[in-house]
Amino acid sequence: STSECDGAREAEGRMARTTTSAITGAFSYTGRYLARRLLDDGQRIVNLTNHPNRPVAFSPAELARIRTLPLDLADEGALARA
Repeated sequence: STSECDGAREAEGRMARTTTSAITGAFSYTGRYLARRLLDDGQRIVNLTNHPNRPVAFSPAELARIRTLPLDLADEGALARA
């Protein structure tokens, strides 16, 4: 059907391009669920965090798609520099 073909084309388009999303706290309790969903959708992630060395619950393959940068949330200019 037409809608099935459109859905298949849309899925192929999403897979053909990789999007990068920034998340504050992707290794935190709540953030990891959002991060996992984005990873499952094929996205790459920039994780902005006060705790860059926090133990994580991601596989090595997933971690290869997560770039972690330190972010001091008290520093107003830090986000722009990250």
